[in-house]
Amino acid sequence: MSRTHAPLLVLLALALVCQAKPKRERFTKFARMVRQQNHSEDPGRLIGQTSVREYRQVLTGMRVVFVSMIHIGDTGYYRGLTRYTREADLVLFEGIGDHKAGTRMNDSDLPEVGKWIRRSHAADAKLMNQRGQWEWERAVADKRWQRFDISPTEFKNVSARIKESILPDEWKKAVTERERVLKTGTAEERLNEKRSYVEGLLNDLTDSSPDPKAAPTGMERMTFHREVKMWNALEAAVESKKHKTIVVVVGAEHTRALAPKLTEQLFFKYHSSCWHDFLVFDDAG
Repeated sequence: MSRTHAPLLVLLALALVCQAKPKRERFTKFARMVRQQNHSEDPGRLIGQTSVREYRQVLTGMRVVFVSMIHIGDTGYYRGLTRYTREADLVLFEGIGDHKAGTRMNDSDLPEVGKWIRRSHAADAKLMNQRGQWEWERAVADKRWQRFDISPTEFKNVSARIKESILPDEWKKAVTERERVLKTGTAEERLNEKRSYVEGLLNDLTDSSPDPKAAPTGMERMTFHREVKMWNALEAAVESKKHKTIVVVVGAEHTRALAPKLTEQLFFKYHSSCWHDFLVFDDAG
């Protein structure tokens, strides 16, 4: 996994357990890069995709639908994913913020790590010419939507307990360089930066897993707390037996750990899946 992409994907996604590593599904079940070619010698186009996967509980027929997402989609990508929430009795969605539906952290309330993440998201989207955004306003108006991530206070408290830096200096330098290229770089520099970004995605969206014997990083410790909060909320929603269909809207890698728990602990089975394109990259620029 590329070092410049790893912290971001881990923060948006699911971290490793601090002592024991959780069972993780293959990443390519939830996000992948595929190459479209006209013939064997054609370099073709790279297409980034995330999945929507449905699971059903064996005895009750309850449905849990994981809508895996990534932060550089265009408007059509997010609209395509939004339609899955319309059939839900409950929508659980990630994002650090107050637990009132739709409310997010203000810039003034963000710790340093959050501000860096926002800078990174903005630079990535601009670099890849993506202008889409998840329809957060829908969450404000719809009472079925519930945030199941940690609160800003929890985020700050966990950050204070983590001794090592959550975001490595190398990653911050990469974000700063991307911002420079976008502002003053030549056309060639921008294309090379795009190539570097897509190469990072290719490395990240694989079935490789971190060394289970390695000590967890600060980023992994932070996202472990987020994972626990998310799983507890999903488990409680399932066991309440109040919902026929639960839609879980999360960053693509979260499903790597949530799905095994759903099948192993709550007697769900995989039912079906489909894919949505979030990025098309032609190396010619």
